[in-house]
Amino acid sequence: MSKKEDIKSLQQQSAVPLAWITDHESAAQRDTRYAAYAVILRSCAHTLRLRLLELLEGGEMSVGGLEDQLELDQPIVSQQLARLRAAGLVTSRRDGKAVFYRLADERVLDLLSILRQLAPPK
Repeated sequence: MSKKEDIKSLQQQSAVPLAWITDHESAAQRDTRYAAYAVILRSCAHTLRLRLLELLEGGEMSVGGLEDQLELDQPIVSQQLARLRAAGLVTSRRDGKAVFYRLADERVLDLLSILRQLAPPK
């Protein structure tokens, strides 16, 4: 395994101290890491996408169920789900004609919790 693969693997593990990563990565690797952070943060920088993530906290839901909860049309919901999927925050599966979405990783729950702590309801 190359040094780049080692660092990428370590970055995916939440137990690796950031100081170790930053001491062992090149400027290009650091920029790649920051770009990955930006993709996730940009995907969360939309009220509808945040609402979708909150709905999926309760477990897997169909696109139709999400449409009903949000009272929005399918194209709007699907477009926002595609952005979340591209950022790696949700995954989907097809069952016949229905498409179901769920959070891609339990750490997305941590992200939502941190957002709530940083910006509590007023």
